[in-house]
Amino acid sequence: MPELNCRLATEADLAALCQFYQDICAHQKDDQFGADWHWGIYPSEKDIAEAIA
Repeated sequence: MPELNCRLATEADLAALCQFYQDICAHQKDDQFGADWHWGIYPSEKDIAEAIA
């Protein structure tokens, strides 16, 4: 089984995290049990940056 490493996000991770959430939002149309997120409304880059801070 692959090893799982967890760490706190930093400001350097912001772009990758934004892309991750945008990908999730884009794929929700294929998943009837998705989170019903809407990129830019929730979550937004501001939300993620505040969570990192």
